[in-house]
Amino acid sequence: MVARLGRDEFAIVQIDMSNPEEAHALSWRIRDTIDQPFEIDQLSISVSASIGTAINAEPFACLSEMLDQADSELYRVKRAMKRLQLVAV
Repeated sequence: MVARLGRDEFAIVQIDMSNPEEAHALSWRIRDTIDQPFEIDQLSISVSASIGTAINAEPFACLSEMLDQADSELYRVKRAMKRLQLVAV
């Protein structure tokens, strides 16, 4: 499921993913896809993304806590350097 949280913030909820390596790989695939330039009216457009990831193995965990954790990781990424992914476990 993908949801828009704010002007330029989105959340992706992936069910049945409790492995940090799997989550890390997914975040890289998303970033690589976003990094692909595209054209509009013969103008090449490039965008980038910083991604924060949170993993919670509990099936009924509070979603707002997971979003807070991912948000913290996102801002840690932005402080460290753009386009780097960190996974909070």
